[in-house]
Amino acid sequence: MYYQELIDSPRTPEFRTTPAAVHGVHANRSLANSDLDLDLNLEDDAEAAVADPEGVLRPM
Repeated sequence: MYYQELIDSPRTPEFRTTPAAVHGVHANRSLANSDLDLDLNLEDDAEAAVADPEGVLRPM
C-alpha cells in the first residue's frame, strides 16, 4: 500500500541551486513538514529556477 501511495503521489520538482540558496530551500521544507499549506514553497522554488537563464535557483 505504501508503494502505491508513492507511485500515485505527484512528482517532486527537481532543480539546481547555488550553495547560498540551499539554506532557504531547507528552511522552506522544514516549515512545510510542519504545515501542509506550505508545500507550494518547493514548487515556487522550482519555478524560480526554471525562470533563471541557467536553470539555477539563486538567493534573493
